[in-house]
Amino acid sequence: MFLNEIKFRIAGLLGYWVLRILASTWRVVEVPGDFGKRVTSEKEKFIHAFWHRVILIPAYTHRRMQAVALVSRHSDGEYIARIMQYLGYKAARGSSTRGGSEGLRELEHLALDGYSPVLTVDGPKGPRYVVKVGAVVLAMRTGIPLLPSGGGAWPQWVMPSWDGFIIPKPFARVVIYHGIPHKVPPDATPEEIERIRAEIEAELHELTRRGEFTVREKSGGVIPEVGVL
Repeated sequence: MFLNEIKFRIAGLLGYWVLRILASTWRVVEVPGDFGKRVTSEKEKFIHAFWHRVILIPAYTHRRMQAVALVSRHSDGEYIARIMQYLGYKAARGSSTRGGSEGLRELEHLALDGYSPVLTVDGPKGPRYVVKVGAVVLAMRTGIPLLPSGGGAWPQWVMPSWDGFIIPKPFARVVIYHGIPHKVPPDATPEEIERIRAEIEAELHELTRRGEFTVREKSGGVIPEVGVL
């Protein structure tokens, strides 16, 4: 147990510094800019919804908020939790596949205590680009608006994973498009919850298309055809 703790601490600290050094070279733009400042301040709280593949971007850009992230209870999740904690995040442990209900309850308590949840709404294992209902339920229970945001980076590395996880390369142009905050009524019916879930999903697709197109166009990369997803 002691050796595992040492291993997690060292790996987490190493991952933290690698990300800090890499991300310090990124050229980050948030759209709209004035709203981006509101998003990353501690004055206004949102539930931040991102696709799993771009989570490295908000992990860095949202680190100064009083934020909480849902991290899997799997052993691999322990490494991620340590990195997030070094970045300044609170880690709620659980996922849709292991400890999901406990993780959602912990997120709810922390959100009501003033933390801003940053969620990968199609994680941890997909299906890719399908919003799960948990984020909408969390917004309903807490009264905190659910904010979809799409990210893009160029140039980038794309990992051979289920989500096509991206790592912006050194000096990459990085953009975050913020959508419209969605308030979920506390008495929302299952039909209303599904409607909002579908709206969030469609908006995330559109925001991601904008982000991918913008960074590649401005960086001189190959602009993807419509429907980069």
